[in-house]
Amino acid sequence: MKKFILFCCCVLSSVNNAIINSDYSNFVYKNIPDIQSLVPENSYVVDEVLVVIYGPERTRIITRLEVERLSIDGRKRTLDDLIIEELIYQEGIKYKIQIDESFVDRYIANISKQYDVKEIFNRSGYTYEEGRKQLRMMYVTNAMINNIITLRLHVSREDVLEYYKKHPVIKEAQYKLKMALILFENNKTHEEQKHEILEKIKKGKIDTFAWHDHSPLKESEIVQHMGFIKDMKIGNVSTPVEVTYGFEVYRLVEYVPQRTKPLKKRYKEIEDILRQPQFQEKFEEYKKSLYEFATIVYYTKDKKHVNEVLS
Repeated sequence: MKKFILFCCCVLSSVNNAIINSDYSNFVYKNIPDIQSLVPENSYVVDEVLVVIYGPERTRIITRLEVERLSIDGRKRTLDDLIIEELIYQEGIKYKIQIDESFVDRYIANISKQYDVKEIFNRSGYTYEEGRKQLRMMYVTNAMINNIITLRLHVSREDVLEYYKKHPVIKEAQYKLKMALILFENNKTHEEQKHEILEKIKKGKIDTFAWHDHSPLKESEIVQHMGFIKDMKIGNVSTPVEVTYGFEVYRLVEYVPQRTKPLKKRYKEIEDILRQPQFQEKFEEYKKSLYEFATIVYYTKDKKHVNEVLS
């Protein structure tokens, strides 16, 4: 039977170590041989160390399984994502952004009103305690990003107005209708019954129909054979439309014409859009500052990846 082993590259004291030439001398690349070639016969690798972070607050090992595992909110994360998350978390420790267990308990209790929290953790490959730990890390990293970056972003009203004018959002015309279904009568032809319905409409006896609310229709949702709806005025009643079991009659109750979505309803959305380039620029600067206070050791056969991180 094959043995299950945990293969940690950091125990290989004989590998060739080389410091990468870059602006960040604290990135270390440890060139290792193919792991499978080092595994004893009848054994195989279940996990391997990819990175060791020697940070200002603690040392963190990141393995391949951690990279392959989804975050608790279901996102895929790269190795670089996990490194940055850890460095930001250590910044949070440094600035004493801490949360106690009661906060996590309240957060989980709130989520539990709609979802099975343990099932959410389990689907992403976390035990309940690991899931709680991830929630704490998410809170601290989000708080740091909010304090260091998000709260310092600024978008002027003039910029919002300019974007609003250049990128209008058009809301379609909408028709609110009532519908009545008049079933076929066995003792009358379809033409005779249709004529009777038209006479009632002509004489204003539409209250004899059993009206029901119809789902509001956007202009693009109106099918071709129902195109007459677009020409109706408020209070108008359509001519009978023959269907499988009888005749449908429509009455237009409300019409909302095509309009531009108002600035008031789009202001925050536009602010968020305009903040994105600012956020990305400041986040890249923040990442570089984080790298300066930690030594990151990569255990990999592929030096190209590390160079991409540093570029």
